[in-house]
Amino acid sequence: MMKIFKKLGLAAALTAALSFGAALYPIEAARSYTAAGNVGCTVSGATNATPIVVTCSAAHNLVDGDQIRITGVGGNTNANTTGYAKVTSYSTTTFGLYSDAALSSGVAGNASYTSGGLVSQNYVVSSVTGDWTLDFVLESLTSGKNVLLSVEESADGFASDIRQLAVFSFAGTTGGGQIKQSVRKYQLPMARLGISNVALRIKVQAIDSSGTATVSAYVEY
Repeated sequence: MMKIFKKLGLAAALTAALSFGAALYPIEAARSYTAAGNVGCTVSGATNATPIVVTCSAAHNLVDGDQIRITGVGGNTNANTTGYAKVTSYSTTTFGLYSDAALSSGVAGNASYTSGGLVSQNYVVSSVTGDWTLDFVLESLTSGKNVLLSVEESADGFASDIRQLAVFSFAGTTGGGQIKQSVRKYQLPMARLGISNVALRIKVQAIDSSGTATVSAYVEY
């Protein structure tokens, strides 16, 4: 089955895996990265409204439906939750906070914002059971450029409990094309997939100037 995945993108891989009876949990679906860092931000405001509109101190780089966790917000404490971001109709530094992937139920504020807060991409993997494989797909990379990416794990929304599970290094080649790397459960004995509140995210450790890397990642179990 793994030979099939090497020839397919994320969407096609999901369909192929399900036909074999495997379950797939998407972490990332063909997101493009141009700079080092994580998807998320430091919070500078959170409205007492429905949905809560979160303001970031810099661009958050989120997309509609991103699973996120917010921690450390003072005052408007309802913002401290695991939810989903809506960025359509908002700016590059603001987003609406929702409790469902369909973005139909806004999270209601409960007080005025006072201080603090951290937003991070947060793909909860507590439902992953048994044996599993972490699949990482480089969909494309600017020719002649290099990128270093990692998969990180946390149980507290990436506030302080952060573990680096796997690191992948890629070099762009003329013609591009998908490159897939996989890591099995037995290769990561400290991984906490299947544990309550544990989540994964992608971090760009380094990328060459003017380079763009488009990546997908998922857990097969």
